[in-house]
Amino acid sequence: HGPVSDATEIARQLEFLEALRANTLTALDRGQVPEQIVVPTVYAEVGEPWFVEKTLRRWHAYYATERHPRDESGHPSELRSVTDLVSAADQPCGEAGSAAD
Repeated sequence: HGPVSDATEIARQLEFLEALRANTLTALDRGQVPEQIVVPTVYAEVGEPWFVEKTLRRWHAYYATERHPRDESGHPSELRSVTDLVSAADQPCGEAGSAAD
């Protein structure tokens, strides 16, 4: 899905995904539809508008299901913070923990 990147780009992508998750949860809490999710501005340009629409619908549907329990702050309980994920990405394979973490 693109050129090999360093930890800086990984952190940027995680920032985008974390913001999109937060914006999706906010939209769900407000009873909004996928089109009302605020798209993070981490990446200023997206080549295909249909990709944004499809992504918003998918994230909305994913987080709207009962299969995704939330912690006391309202965030999905199974997700780790961006800092944890970047730290894990900086470690050689096998040292960041198992997939079950």
